Amino acid sequence: MGFNIYLTGGAVRDLITGATLRDLDFSVEGNPSKMARELEKGGAKVISEDEKLRQVEILFSGDYEGSISAARDDYYVRPARAPKSAGPHHGDLRRRDSP
Repeated sequence: MGFNIYLTGGAVRDLITGATLRDLDFSVEGNPSKMARELEKGGAKVISEDEKLRQVEILFSGDYEGSISAARDDYYVRPARAPKSAGPHHGDLRRRDSP
């Protein structure tokens, strides 16, 4: 489809520790809705979409729950204001690992 996708979240931890996968979360440098439409062709079902956050909750074929989110880096223009979002993926990883 012409863009990068990364496995993120708890699934990475589960793979590293040998635990059973509970869900599959992906971060994509592209359009998560477009990717979800392609996955639906293979049997996945979209549960919900949040256009503002650019995130799709999905039930993959095989009954695995998960999400596909646009890679973003949240930053604050001023304290006590809602965050702004931008890419690319490295900022998304930094955002996920922040306390």
